[in-house]
Amino acid sequence: MPALIERIADFSPRPRYAFMVLNLIAKAAGGNSGSAGPYVDTEDEVRVPLRDWLCDSLVPMAKRDARRLIIVEEVKASLAAQDALPDDAEQAARAIDNEVRERVRRSGRCNVSRAVSDLVRAGLVRRHY
Repeated sequence: MPALIERIADFSPRPRYAFMVLNLIAKAAGGNSGSAGPYVDTEDEVRVPLRDWLCDSLVPMAKRDARRLIIVEEVKASLAAQDALPDDAEQAARAIDNEVRERVRRSGRCNVSRAVSDLVRAGLVRRHY
């Protein structure tokens, strides 16, 4: 394990994040002959693209992030400016959550792609297109 982390650190500016991505990829590949993707079956038996599954799996870490709170406020302001917030508080909260989830997933895709590129350079994973 220490050698693996050292190898990742040699190729990634964010080795802990890259290690978490590698761990999730290994989990997705577990019962699939060492291959992960292009889709992952979720617990709800829904097929999700691997990159989106990785992003969604890493979201709980972002909930504590101060930037996440800023995104929530930006979304509230944006929806209010567009007069797109429902009057019902519960529906408004769902609309805000959905938009925040989409924004976090969009930025998460970039982060996951960078981490996977680092893992490819380290020789730990291969991409197949």
